[in-house]
Amino acid sequence: MARYLQEPGKNGAGKTTGDELNVDSFGAAFPALWEFMCLDRWENGKSRVAGSLTLFVEAGVVKCCVNDKDRRMMSFVGASGLVAVLEEVELQLQESRMGWRPAKDRSGR
Repeated sequence: MARYLQEPGKNGAGKTTGDELNVDSFGAAFPALWEFMCLDRWENGKSRVAGSLTLFVEAGVVKCCVNDKDRRMMSFVGASGLVAVLEEVELQLQESRMGWRPAKDRSGR
């Protein structure tokens, strides 16, 4: 499986690692997204908190909240359908062009 994620750092070096995941058809179709959601260790062995997705529809647009729990950052992507939004998230992760912003602290909720 290819590696797409890189541990944030001063030089941007380092990619994720970990035991090989059981890649099903979803993982084969969306490898960067699968990696984002599943890998729990960086290449150097440092722990990584796996990311999550929240899918919803708003004003006729399918939206995906991409939550980078490790960095406490989030991004929103919208498209005309479920497959289209997943394809766009995949592309943005592969090309390192997610529009990340700080996630809101929900601990006082």
